[in-house]
Amino acid sequence: MWHHKFKFRKKKYTAGHVAIVVLAFFTPLLLGTPLIFWQAEKTLYKKSDAASRTIIDQLNTILDDAKTLTDETAAMVDRPCSEIIEKLRLQTASTSFVQSLSVSDRDIVRCSTIYGNSPKPLDVPNFYQDKLALVQGNSIIPDRPVLMYRTEKDSASILASINGEYITQLLNHIEMTPISTVVIGNQRIGRNGLIRANDTEEKGKVCAVDTSTKYPFTVETGFEPGDLRDYVFARYTPIFALLLVFGAISAFATNRMAMNARNISAESRRAIKNDEFAPYYQPIVRADTHQYVGAEVLSRWEHPLEGVIPPDSFIPFMERSGLIIPMTTALIRRTARELAPLQDALPENFHVSINISANFLADPELIATCKQFYQQFRTGKIRLVLELTEREAIVPTEALQAQIRALRAEGILIALDDFGVGHSNLNYLKEFQADMLKIDRGFITGIGSNDLSCHVLQSIIDLSRQLKLKVIAEGIETLEQANYLQEKGVEYLQGYYFSKPQPIAVFKTQINKD
Repeated sequence: MWHHKFKFRKKKYTAGHVAIVVLAFFTPLLLGTPLIFWQAEKTLYKKSDAASRTIIDQLNTILDDAKTLTDETAAMVDRPCSEIIEKLRLQTASTSFVQSLSVSDRDIVRCSTIYGNSPKPLDVPNFYQDKLALVQGNSIIPDRPVLMYRTEKDSASILASINGEYITQLLNHIEMTPISTVVIGNQRIGRNGLIRANDTEEKGKVCAVDTSTKYPFTVETGFEPGDLRDYVFARYTPIFALLLVFGAISAFATNRMAMNARNISAESRRAIKNDEFAPYYQPIVRADTHQYVGAEVLSRWEHPLEGVIPPDSFIPFMERSGLIIPMTTALIRRTARELAPLQDALPENFHVSINISANFLADPELIATCKQFYQQFRTGKIRLVLELTEREAIVPTEALQAQIRALRAEGILIALDDFGVGHSNLNYLKEFQADMLKIDRGFITGIGSNDLSCHVLQSIIDLSRQLKLKVIAEGIETLEQANYLQEKGVEYLQGYYFSKPQPIAVFKTQINKD
């Protein structure tokens, strides 16, 4: 992760940069809006379902009155109309919903609370399940819907007429359900009081459908087009405002990160051009005499404003951005320039280890860069060691293996860094034919305290001895660790016990003392 921020002159926004920032702004809305509509739809469904059940309960109560009256009248159908008419009228007047009662034989009404004992034809369509029917008005109220309830006894039918206004009032009383419909057979009645065929196309969305368990009717409730949208904006406006705030914060942060990434890239290229990546040298010593036999070159960014920046702060970015190759190339060239004047003070066959990535290892220019490095020194003075380090596994392709053979033909050694952890494994030994192994510091710290680490360490040492590989143990911090490794046959040591990575000026004095 990048730990440093730099201030540069402002640059023009690219189309890609603007697109990323705009996307960051709208992402909370794009993610949140469907969730809001989904939640709103669930809420409206619950409202619709509750409305359906309320309508059913109320309509069941109305029909209960009609059933009570028709059941009572059924007990009197064998008597003449003149004997029962007044009682029927009293019964009708005592209820709130039933408008009239009538008794019919077949299709002729022979007794009615409205017409008395004057026979009239029964002008009612088929009853749904012989119980309910919807009629668009009658001779008394032709402009109003009527709900008919029927009870049969022998050949007689007792009919209760219910004013449809009670139904429309009930449908209009339920809030937030513009679509509320009572369905009886192949007919339906809505809030406007009009009776329509059941196959009439409805505008809107039906959310809930419930059927009465007592009487043969169904209630449908739902919402008209645009109601869901209106409900969302009426109830969720604060959430949309919050999403816009999150979008603004996201866009601002994305803009800053994108600009910082652009600045980092530009600054990194400038640093490579200005040769600001300096080699720091950590000595590699013989395990028996502690004399210098080589050094590992570690990169430090000597920034003119920020000072010395450690590698963990810029190496991951260099690898992601593709700048690791030109940075390493510049580091190798600077290393040659710094060490060349010291070659008289260096021991013969002095090993210079440089970490390279898998991409650089496969780069055709690597051989030319290494040849240029050797040209700065007398023959046999320096041995260049390339330490294979990679955060991801290195795929040993045929081209890569050919590159390694060409490097070794030029006298360049191959070392496997951090052997025993990560992707450095036995397969690498087979595929890359390494000359050296570097034991990871994690095994060194366990010396004297961790039996498992010591067992693994011993296995690595034994394996390297069988394969005739040089072994370098890194991360040495105590004399106890150094002595233990020397006793186990490790040839070379490296770590803070001997020296921290130092710039060339300090390393020069160390060489002279050695």
